[in-house]
Amino acid sequence: MDISGQIEAISRDNLLKASARSIFRWVTKFKEGGVEGLRDRPKGHMRSKLTEEQKKHIEQWIVSGKNARGETVPWTLKKLKKELENEFGINIGTTPLWKHLALIYDMSWGI
Repeated sequence: MDISGQIEAISRDNLLKASARSIFRWVTKFKEGGVEGLRDRPKGHMRSKLTEEQKKHIEQWIVSGKNARGETVPWTLKKLKKELENEFGINIGTTPLWKHLALIYDMSWGI
């Protein structure tokens, strides 16, 4: 039985609880790089839409309870998102915005 037949048999018997395609990828990675080839590599991540200066503005707004025009604001993610759109022309989702806030305030829970 050739390697592809063996992979199909392993997949069919559900020994590794993986598809034949996944098993084939693992075999290929092992042939190319040995055990090291099977290790997860860092994935590319999108760069932040916010600059360090903008992140400082966000922190200042939250701490002061005021927006860029000095108006008192009871901040919510929705209001903060809108302020970023108005001040910097940045459209950022609430999840990435929450993650930025979590990093600022060291709130690693819930992420």
